[in-house]
Amino acid sequence: MPQTTGHITSKNVELELSTDGENWTHIDCSSGAVTPSGGVTMTGSTHVFCEHLPLIGAGNIEPTTLGIRLVYTEVENESCDLIDGFRVNQALVWLRYRPKGAESGAWEFTGQGYFITPITPAADATSADILTVDVDWFGVELALGVQGT
Repeated sequence: MPQTTGHITSKNVELELSTDGENWTHIDCSSGAVTPSGGVTMTGSTHVFCEHLPLIGAGNIEPTTLGIRLVYTEVENESCDLIDGFRVNQALVWLRYRPKGAESGAWEFTGQGYFITPITPAADATSADILTVDVDWFGVELALGVQGT
């Protein structure tokens, strides 16, 4: 098999939030990392006396967590302010993650969940780094879809 030519980088990532699943607010210009976890299919197994190999089965899907690194700001209606409001009010929020950006035919991951982490940045007096904060969005799943379909 020849080497792939379909690789992409993070430079075009789009990350958006919505309270209704139709009107989206970009937070990608104040976000620097996205780390998905969970969403794993539960599995089970058991042994029976007449076999040395187990019986195995696939079950339901675990919830998904998306870790998001934000640039910490205290500006009204920017990412930190919006997400803190969603968390405090326990608002159900749609999240849309587009690794390749907004491009017809490209994949997007969309789901509905809650922001569960407070907006509290870490700081270090020995560094001139920009302050960031890591927050978690916790949802049922991030469903894979194709843009423009």
